[in-house]
Amino acid sequence: MHQKLQPILFSGDKANSPDWSGKLIIGENVSFMSHHFIDTGGSVEIGNNTIVAGRDTHFWSHSFQPVCEKLKHVRNSIKLEIMFYIGARSTILGCSLPE
Repeated sequence: MHQKLQPILFSGDKANSPDWSGKLIIGENVSFMSHHFIDTGGSVEIGNNTIVAGRDTHFWSHSFQPVCEKLKHVRNSIKLEIMFYIGARSTILGCSLPE
């Protein structure tokens, strides 16, 4: 029997403002412990059966580049395939990690 499990979020977890809305996709059976931050200025996809353990992990999916004395927002993407364990206080910057 297949059961679809919803992501588990604990206290203090958050994603950034809808004004910076990119794309956030969280797979089945994904668990976040406490006080993690997901920047959705770009896109973030976290695959099935992934655990973000401990606390204070940051997922950054954007950067800034100077253009004519102004900062230009650059959207990046983060894609974690399936079955990852992300330890406490990790920083994930625009990347793609296969299975």
